[in-house]
Amino acid sequence: MRNLIIVLLSILIIAGSAFAQQPDRGISAKGIKLGFGSSMMTTDYESLKSLFEFKIGFHGGVFLTYNFSPKFSIQPELLLSVKGTKDGTIISLLNWSMNYIEIPILIKYNLAAGSGAKPTLYAGPSLSLLTSSELKIIFVDAIDVTDYLKKMDLGFAVGASIDIKRFSFETRYTFGFGTVFDAAEKVNELTKADPTKSYYFPEDPTVKNRFLSFMIGFRF
Repeated sequence: MRNLIIVLLSILIIAGSAFAQQPDRGISAKGIKLGFGSSMMTTDYESLKSLFEFKIGFHGGVFLTYNFSPKFSIQPELLLSVKGTKDGTIISLLNWSMNYIEIPILIKYNLAAGSGAKPTLYAGPSLSLLTSSELKIIFVDAIDVTDYLKKMDLGFAVGASIDIKRFSFETRYTFGFGTVFDAAEKVNELTKADPTKSYYFPEDPTVKNRFLSFMIGFRF
């Protein structure tokens, strides 16, 4: 995974250098963005739906914007994202965290040009690389379930932002295409779950990431 990240970063740097040489195009912004996200897992198992509620986590990283024209641009990003879910009880019987390195490639459309506030719409694919995952169940020690989840989660992001001078304010919705779960039997062994437990997995269920985020960016 580390080698893949290095390759992707190298591609972004080389591409950015090549684009900057075009007279009518160029890098218009680069910077950082920080915020949080509301994550939720969706599943096709009715018995698990009651356990999957919204979970708040960190979301932020760096970005680079390259303009094709005054209206259209492309923006690759490298983000850290904490996703997962928890149950809706007051005690919180279950708390599942998944840490990702997320790489969205966004196509942006500027709704208004000029020196004032600039609203923008964007959309594009997003590749999430799992770095770690931990499952906490009440009265049970925290369990590392990284090896029992898929290491990549391909999704799609849509969102809107508004740029005011060097700052940007945005909201984004990202949804994963595939299931993140990959080893029901092993997780049942780790959690000591049996068929009477609500968190018991009879087989690999379809569990997908859904993530609504809010971020503030600063352009250098």
